[in-house]
Amino acid sequence: MRQRLTAVLKTLPVALLAVLGCHSVAPRVESLSGPAVVGIFAAIPEDEIADEPGGSEALAHLQFAVADTRDCLAIPDLTAGIVFGDSVTLVSDGATHDVKLRGGASYDIAGVLFRADAEPVVVYGPVGPSTLQVLLPNAAAEYFSEPRCRVGF
Repeated sequence: MRQRLTAVLKTLPVALLAVLGCHSVAPRVESLSGPAVVGIFAAIPEDEIADEPGGSEALAHLQFAVADTRDCLAIPDLTAGIVFGDSVTLVSDGATHDVKLRGGASYDIAGVLFRADAEPVVVYGPVGPSTLQVLLPNAAAEYFSEPRCRVGF
């Protein structure tokens, strides 16, 4: 049975996120001090990824999608990371946003775009997690009004 995961996502310097490989997990909800790009990985429990065929590759696609989106946005106070579970709670300026994945094939891995003045946007890779490497930056281009994030088709 999957458990609800709430995450602490604090603003980290981009250099530190690069060292972390865009991989951060935490057990509580904290306030976000700025915009965020969050990958949610519920396909496989974190401790079973290495044993699951395709698990490491699926996680890598999500990590690349989050990192590429973070890089094209180039927002100084942007929070970027990966959480494991089927939901995440984002809090900013007293507003709480619960994001729950749809679940099922192609809907248990997603990217979430967040800023304080708007509802979060959840981006799925309907034909697999590799498509998030195009879909997440493109969604960020529209959500954050950043044309540098446009990729692909």
